[in-house]
Amino acid sequence: MRIMLVDNDAAWVRSLELLLKGRGHEVYAFTNPLEACDFIRQISGSGFLNDSALPDAVVLDYLMPELSGYQVMARISDMLTNNCTIVFVTGYSEQLETSRLTETGITACLSKPVDFDILERVLEGKAA
Repeated sequence: MRIMLVDNDAAWVRSLELLLKGRGHEVYAFTNPLEACDFIRQISGSGFLNDSALPDAVVLDYLMPELSGYQVMARISDMLTNNCTIVFVTGYSEQLETSRLTETGITACLSKPVDFDILERVLEGKAA
């Protein structure tokens, strides 16, 4: 599975990247949401690559300095495949509007610190 991580916490991104790669996943890791958006734009706009290079899942922080998770999704959602799993991770789950999650196609929202086994089940479509 190809998974894109987007979170401004570099240590958390690196830890999760190592765990996911250790389980055999291909990981695109970003600590800057603008760079993540540019990456998706480049893949989707390339004549040499197709949907097979796009992530199967996106795990992104709800609150980041440059863009929120919602703003990232607004910029990239139309470039992702329809079956892409979107997972928000946040330390501020009380601020999330549950109705807004489902409206924007978010599969799940997990509170930090994230339980890796739960995250992996969500990514595999086995839990929400």
